[in-house]
Amino acid sequence: MKHLIAILLLTASALPAQTPPNGIRVSTWVREDIFAGFMGNDMERFSSGMKKLDDILASDPRSADALAWKGGAGLWLAARAHEAGRTAEFELLYAKALATLEQGRKAGEGTPTWRPSTPSAADVGW
Repeated sequence: MKHLIAILLLTASALPAQTPPNGIRVSTWVREDIFAGFMGNDMERFSSGMKKLDDILASDPRSADALAWKGGAGLWLAARAHEAGRTAEFELLYAKALATLEQGRKAGEGTPTWRPSTPSAADVGW
């Protein structure tokens, strides 16, 4: 499974850069692909969604929406590793996902969608 994920990510990185069309939010642009992975175990579509997020972050590294989606998707990958008994991979993916979510929280501070009442990972003891 580890090799499959690596192959899919390498394949996705060879695709041309994709950014959302004008007026399309990040969530609208990536959700179908990401959820195809979550719900249908379609790792090709999931990788396509992750590639879209990487492309968005390449042009805007502080995109709170893209960071939130990438962190959430990373948590799902960590959970899959945990379920498969790959503890070291889980710990690495989990820490990376939490760091990405924290980046997104910081990037979103002061924006219209930022909610100061939303706890960070540190606030809830994760």
